[in-house]
Amino acid sequence: MSYRRPQIHRSDTTTDAIVEELRNHQYIVYHVKRPTDLLIRHPSWPLNTWKLLECKSPTPKGQPKLRKDQEDQQKFCAEHGVPYAISPLEALHAMGETVVLEG
Repeated sequence: MSYRRPQIHRSDTTTDAIVEELRNHQYIVYHVKRPTDLLIRHPSWPLNTWKLLECKSPTPKGQPKLRKDQEDQQKFCAEHGVPYAISPLEALHAMGETVVLEG
């Protein structure tokens, strides 16, 4: 008989950097983990306006790494238009920020 340990929620490798950058831009960020990673609002938005964001690690081709054991989450994101972000820049774009890269 085998024993399978319960899945412990693991943050994707990009989550901490995304949260830090959003907070640097004055976003209020909560880790809700389910059904998506982040619940976000900005003080300039109308009251009770929130956005969801799902942080993902990138694949070698630069796409969000989608796991087979998260099909319910993927369905939720598709049904509700929740964006995936694999970098802080993508997260800012998903929040509607126009970011100009220096250099």
